[in-house]
Amino acid sequence: MRTQLIPLIGQPVACRGHFTSRRSNDFHERGCLSQVFVYKWDIHKTMWNQPYARHLIRGHKNQHVAKIDHLWFFRDNIDQYTTLNDETDLYKMSQAFGFVEEYKRSDGSKDLGLKAVPQLNDKWLDELNRLRKDKQWNQVLDGANHALERKSAMFLVSKKKTPLEMQCMLQTYAREALRALAS
Repeated sequence: MRTQLIPLIGQPVACRGHFTSRRSNDFHERGCLSQVFVYKWDIHKTMWNQPYARHLIRGHKNQHVAKIDHLWFFRDNIDQYTTLNDETDLYKMSQAFGFVEEYKRSDGSKDLGLKAVPQLNDKWLDELNRLRKDKQWNQVLDGANHALERKSAMFLVSKKKTPLEMQCMLQTYAREALRALAS
């Protein structure tokens, strides 16, 4: 088990490493990042103020909380949750965002991996606001609820809003859509 990840169980994190493997079965798909840096994700900070992003800026010390040899991440469709585009991206630097969770290996032993979550961005938010302006309440409700259920709001890629602000805003949009649909 990756003991250095134990304090991060259930916590939002960003991971950066080389995408080295993809496996799938009838239930889910998973991928493996190698030479992984794991960063805490702060829901009170915008994307560019996250420890994950700060290390990309020259002159800032790498602020990872763990460096591990490899990390499995899992979800229904890997391509929706990482920067990986296709098999040609194998061995290239990639990233994944989500929550550290315990899982059971095929041999029955336990380990820690990443439950990957898709990111939202300003473009997605602009589209949701356009739907709101056009009073397309069913689509607003679906979009807001989908993002809240998958915890996508926690991983907003925005210079404008923090993940916590985004989550509150989506809850407001969902309530607003429900009221409009009820009347």
